[in-house]
Amino acid sequence: MPRRKGSGKFGPVRSLRLPRDLDEWFERRLRDQANRSASDILLQAVHGGLRLRPGYMQRHRCTMAALALSRDHAGYESYARALADSFGRLYVSHIEAWLLTDGIAVPPEASSLEEVVASLSP
Repeated sequence: MPRRKGSGKFGPVRSLRLPRDLDEWFERRLRDQANRSASDILLQAVHGGLRLRPGYMQRHRCTMAALALSRDHAGYESYARALADSFGRLYVSHIEAWLLTDGIAVPPEASSLEEVVASLSP
């Protein structure tokens, strides 16, 4: 006889079993935000959790500063693109503005500042 799916501790079987509380939260989001993909909802939750780590922005700023100061344009561009994918372009432009305020030149071909400023202008 096959084992019954789901238990008192975990929600319905998915490709990844979630604790019941998180599964119920996920189910509500799927119902309330039917126009969004399940992956998008889960990624938002993961990235939201990353934002709660103490000093996450300072770590990103230090990494971007080190890449800019070493003139590693490809590394800088790759790191900035990864941050934009995870946290959004405004987040990256905020860190880049912070770097410029501290006198650290941002590689112009890798910068997202101009694109963000242009998108905000009417």
